[in-house]
Order: sequence, then structure tokens, then C-alpha cells
Amino acid sequence: MEAAPLFKIEQLHEPEVEMLRDKKRNKGKKKEKRREREERERKEEEIREEKEKREIREEEKKREEEKKKVEESKEKELLLMMATPTLTITMEPKREGFSFFTSFPIIVTNKGGETMRTHPRKLANQGITKEAKKSAFSKPAV
Repeated sequence: MEAAPLFKIEQLHEPEVEMLRDKKRNKGKKKEKRREREERERKEEEIREEKEKREIREEEKKREEEKKKVEESKEKELLLMMATPTLTITMEPKREGFSFFTSFPIIVTNKGGETMRTHPRKLANQGITKEAKKSAFSKPAV
């Protein structure tokens, strides 16, 4: 007879046992969901970090390219300056009588030994003959 009451007691406790099993299952599900959420968050964080690193690398690459362009332009400018001949224009000929038809002043030496600057048109207007011009320009400049 004792077996029957034990059976009934077990039946009475069975819903509690089921509740405990359900609680354990729910805890397991909660833990699993939490693990999945943490894993998702970790993956998202890794993706964000990779994006940031990639952006930083791209910015550095752009800066380096800009520096290279600036250096290349400076080098080209320097090479161009070195390759370009400098032109020095002297408004007076080195030798007297360089040309009667130049548009810049000419040095003329008078018979008295005075040196003056004049323009070829002025010489023509003053009535100086070609022979006088030649003789004036045959002497070296002072």
C-alpha cells in the first residue's frame, strides 16, 4: 500500500518538476540569445574597426599622393628654371656703331672726346653725314 501514495506524491510534484525544466530551458535559451547578441555585436565592432582603419589608410594615401605631387611640381619648376636660359638685354651696344637702325640708344663720341647717348633718328635729324657717323663709331667706347 505504500507504493500507491508515493506514486501520487510524484504526480503532485510533476508540475513543479516541469516548471523547473522549463526554467532551465528558458535560462539556456536566454544564455544562447545573449551569446548570439554578443557575437553579433563583436562582429559589428570588428567591421566598424576595419572600416575606420581602411578610411585612415585611404586618407594617408591621399596625403602622400598630394605630397608627391607638390614635390614633383617643385622639381619640375626647378628643372624648368634651370633649363630656361636667362636673357639679359643691354640697351646699349658693347661696341660703338653697332647698328644705325637699332631702336635703343647708341653711344656717340664727339670730336672733343665727349661721350653722349643718342638715338639713331636724332643723329639723322642733326644732319650728321654717313662719313661722320662712321668715323664717330670707329673709336672704341669709353
